[in-house]
Amino acid sequence: MASLKKITIFTLLCLMCSCVYAQDIDAENILNSLTDNFLKNAEQSAKPIIEASERLFWMLLPISIVISGIKNLFKDANIQNFMFDLIKLMIVTGIFYFLLSNGKDIGFSIVDSFTTLADGKTYGPSELLDLTLNIVAKCQKLIHKNFLKMVPMLIEYALLICFAVIMFMVVLKFTVLFITAKIVCIIGVFVLGFGSFNFTRDLAVNYLKVVLSLSVQLLTMLTIVNTSCILLTEIYETAKVFEFKKIIISYNECISILFVSLFLYGLSKTLPSVMAQLIGNFTNMVGFEGSLSKTIGNIRKLF
Repeated sequence: MASLKKITIFTLLCLMCSCVYAQDIDAENILNSLTDNFLKNAEQSAKPIIEASERLFWMLLPISIVISGIKNLFKDANIQNFMFDLIKLMIVTGIFYFLLSNGKDIGFSIVDSFTTLADGKTYGPSELLDLTLNIVAKCQKLIHKNFLKMVPMLIEYALLICFAVIMFMVVLKFTVLFITAKIVCIIGVFVLGFGSFNFTRDLAVNYLKVVLSLSVQLLTMLTIVNTSCILLTEIYETAKVFEFKKIIISYNECISILFVSLFLYGLSKTLPSVMAQLIGNFTNMVGFEGSLSKTIGNIRKLF
């Protein structure tokens, strides 16, 4: 009796799902409204953080000047060396103050430029979500409704539901990654306030490193989403042909669809993190300050 009760409940859930799939769902409005509202609220709440980062920047600057003067005093008490260090500090401070004043816009530009690189025919997460819903809605009509063969029918419904859930995870991963990149650009500006102090400057440079890393991951995810849309479009067109010819789908078709979703989900879990390592291995604070120190050293030799 217990097993029969579970089967009955599951059947009702499947029928409810089929009713939901039959309705028109505007996937684009769902994703865009959620993303836009979240980012607007985050941007408004981040204004005090940006103001605090500017105060921190100007608090650390005189400390950095005093420490630089003390180091030169105990080193050789040479006014020439102190002036060169002061010039170096002014150049670096100017660079980081520019980043602090325009950090959010610079971060947005980096993220948007990377995401538009793969934005050819403008496939995106909204289109992927829409295709997923359409495929499930189309395929559930092709399942043979025979209550005398309850178990095979429920298995096919379960396979379609698993396909939908896995594709939702791919869409969710892209959306969360996009929101994360934007939030880092908005709130992460605070670490740029450490750019005026030599010992904490690594934190400021790490802002650009993280933004670049997230942008590369977004570029990779957008490529995966575009490819997913192409594959799902072919599946949807095949489902329409099946419906036109009144062909009933079986385990094989449902399992094939599920395998496609697992394949795409596996790529979305692996490729972005691998691509992000390219930025992680290339971006290095030593390279930035090292080149700047070499330039200052060459100027010193001229005098």
